Amino acid sequence: MGWFDYISPLSEATKQEGIRVDFNKPVHLQFVPGEVIDVVYTSGINGNDKSDAYTSPRDINAILARPHTSDAIEFKALVRQKYYPLLRGIVDTPMPGDQVLLCEFGGENYYIGPVNTINSPNWNVNHLVTEDPKYSSWDNNPVNEMDRLGLQQTFQLSSIPRMQKRYIKKLDDPLGNIEQNETHGDMLFEGRHGNSIRIGSRFVNPNITISNGRDSNHTMESIFDGSLITMLSGGSLLENFPSEIEFNLGSEHPDLENKRTICGGNDGDQITFNKNYGTIDDLPIFKNQIYISSDRITLNAKDNNITISAKNNIDLGSGNNMTINTKEKLVMESRNIFFGKKSTDKKEPIVLGEELRKILLEMASVFELIKTTGTIGGISGPLTPDGMSKVAKIKSALSVPQASKFQSKHHYIENNDQKQ
Repeated sequence: MGWFDYISPLSEATKQEGIRVDFNKPVHLQFVPGEVIDVVYTSGINGNDKSDAYTSPRDINAILARPHTSDAIEFKALVRQKYYPLLRGIVDTPMPGDQVLLCEFGGENYYIGPVNTINSPNWNVNHLVTEDPKYSSWDNNPVNEMDRLGLQQTFQLSSIPRMQKRYIKKLDDPLGNIEQNETHGDMLFEGRHGNSIRIGSRFVNPNITISNGRDSNHTMESIFDGSLITMLSGGSLLENFPSEIEFNLGSEHPDLENKRTICGGNDGDQITFNKNYGTIDDLPIFKNQIYISSDRITLNAKDNNITISAKNNIDLGSGNNMTINTKEKLVMESRNIFFGKKSTDKKEPIVLGEELRKILLEMASVFELIKTTGTIGGISGPLTPDGMSKVAKIKSALSVPQASKFQSKHHYIENNDQKQ
């Protein structure tokens, strides 16, 4: 493809041999296929990782390439070998051996690509210089395959499949109005080794999914990917992320249940993770939710707070231990606090230290009132009427738990008979 442009006498292009400067000259602009020879990945800030073709900060993600043109055609606009990314904010950095499209606008060289010759997110063969690689040979002799294709030894060839969007009837046709089992496409950004960003939708419900570490046998994101962040507006997690077993062998396959764990460490009787929240059966109400999953997740606020808020409940679960560290105060404010799920029967209230101290002080004052004659419980001396009044007061406080001031009415703990 191509079009005509006019080069000004002030353009850098006029400095090239054969370009006249006495008048504006029409030049036919076009993209031509080319082969990447070298790529500028880094400026060498560590002193030992500078790309060979780097000369200035502008060179980052630039390439050295040679155009594929016939001997009978000479493209004067493509004499130079360094080319820069054509698009400002999006760069799909190629590798040596990749096929790209080369062009020149206003005397500057640009490229776009790599060209998707065999529709592989991992690597696409340059048919202009080599034959189509045999994918089956990659695992058998990958070193020789890399040499044959002229690829960097640091790059790993992989048979990662293209992302797909499989039809899910409950999500794509919740109203049951479509006869064909088909859906529409999404905007996809795919990396070379099983990571992706999907900006898409099911029916009219938008979704965004970021996946990293997808299994090479999976053609869709899964809740079992290495890491997953998804924002949904319709359908439950299980409806949006059916496993490959469901697609290939059916939803009743016996191995399916073992692959349904999407929230680890939370198996309490009263606090359970609702995997069916937002199910499409709730039509016409669609629910928004965000799901984050990985082997390890760290939230770090370097300057201010982390705030976790919920209209209803906040559930924290752990498969092993939970530790709360704080430099200053730990404040728990609630109408009722229970330590242990069996403590909800409110049979073991926590003792209030200050109120207990007052009772013990009263008991100590009783002993001070004991006289030197008589015997009470092995202690010499009868009590005065004032002393007996104090004893009756203490006994009353200990006999009626509901009226006692030294037992909390809001905080409870399990008794020692509970099983570990």
